[in-house]
Amino acid sequence: MNSINTVIDWLFANVIGENAIFLGLIALLGLLLQKKNGREILTGVVKTILGYYIFTAGSNLAISAIQIINTVLTPSLGVESGIVQTSGTFMIYLAEGMKYLSPRIMPLFIVSWFVHILLVRVFNKYFKAVYLTIHKALEFMCIFMIFFYSVMGWKGIMLYVPVVAFSALWWSISPMLTYKTSMEMTEGGFCLGHGNQFGAFIADKIGGFFGDPEKDDTNNLQLPGFLNIFSDSTLNLTISMIVTFLVTWIIVVFIGNPTALATLNESAGEYNSFVYMIIQGFKFGAGAVILLQGINMFLSSLVPAFQGISEKLIPGSVPAVDCIAYFGFSPISVILSFVSYLGAGILCTVFCLIFKTPIFLFFAVPSAFFDSASIGVFANYKGGWKAVIVVGFICGLISHIFGGVLAYSMGILAEGIAAPSIDSNFIPSIIFMIFRLFK
Repeated sequence: MNSINTVIDWLFANVIGENAIFLGLIALLGLLLQKKNGREILTGVVKTILGYYIFTAGSNLAISAIQIINTVLTPSLGVESGIVQTSGTFMIYLAEGMKYLSPRIMPLFIVSWFVHILLVRVFNKYFKAVYLTIHKALEFMCIFMIFFYSVMGWKGIMLYVPVVAFSALWWSISPMLTYKTSMEMTEGGFCLGHGNQFGAFIADKIGGFFGDPEKDDTNNLQLPGFLNIFSDSTLNLTISMIVTFLVTWIIVVFIGNPTALATLNESAGEYNSFVYMIIQGFKFGAGAVILLQGINMFLSSLVPAFQGISEKLIPGSVPAVDCIAYFGFSPISVILSFVSYLGAGILCTVFCLIFKTPIFLFFAVPSAFFDSASIGVFANYKGGWKAVIVVGFICGLISHIFGGVLAYSMGILAEGIAAPSIDSNFIPSIIFMIFRLFK
């Protein structure tokens, strides 16, 4: 018996608990099921493992840069926290940083995903889509892991059951929220599975009240060309974070107190504080770019592997895919929705500044683009450009406000970050507030 326990402990310490290695084994399984040749299998496994380590390195750099915001903003405004919605992969990073959770992330994710597959197979009348946007699925699950472990204090089976249940159910239910419209739009090709299914559902249900989809189609509009820079994720993220750091600098220098200013100058060291904040913005951008490159590297092999597994288990199922797949249906809707969604975020920031709220919400440019994009496409499909503007604004308010609610309910105000999508902010926040009533 002792020898069996020794083997199990070794597997958890060196294989199952080492997320990169475990993901490499899953990629290996999927590639073998697809009957790939030796070169393709080796390439896929190596890229999966290497990509995950690159993702971790990028996360470390970005998180170390962004921590200065909370350090100086808290004493300046007397707030509990300044919340920045960045990349959802930081939720994965937060879970990775918790000693108890880290070795359990990937095993729980695989179990959750196969429960999702089982639900789709058994209840195919109700669930027809396989969730293939793996990084968003992983982000969603990690949010639940952090809450049930750090807030509710649950471990073992008490932790595993709700994490698996909520994750698998949401991956199964959420793509169905806009399934009918997606099948019309894509001619049966795919449906949405990115983390903004609830926002797209709002667009799908109320968009028709604001206009005529044919008469008011956004594809008939002409927008300024400079807005296209926001479609470049690197520029989008870096510029927005430099602006965020500079807004923080302005608040500290012109509104803050001597303690906050001293903290900023101490952090800046030999640098001028203004230049230091710009550098931190670039460092965050560099970390985020490295992080995204790592994510893209391991997903390039992992997603086909998961797809291969799902095709073997559920032939004929529809893939639920990344929001980017929808951009081409209405490019102008993507930009128009971004402007409207961002406007709602800026309004939240101004409100917090004027009324000195205990939690300060920064407007989020990256999520304003990627979270709002497919929402805008669905809104345009139902009600044209008026629907895009109204629904984009509504979803922007929901996402930013519940970003603060999520950070509070998860007990991560000190980290100063929230998830960047409406699903990951709104849905978990509601569930967590209910659970906190019984704590």
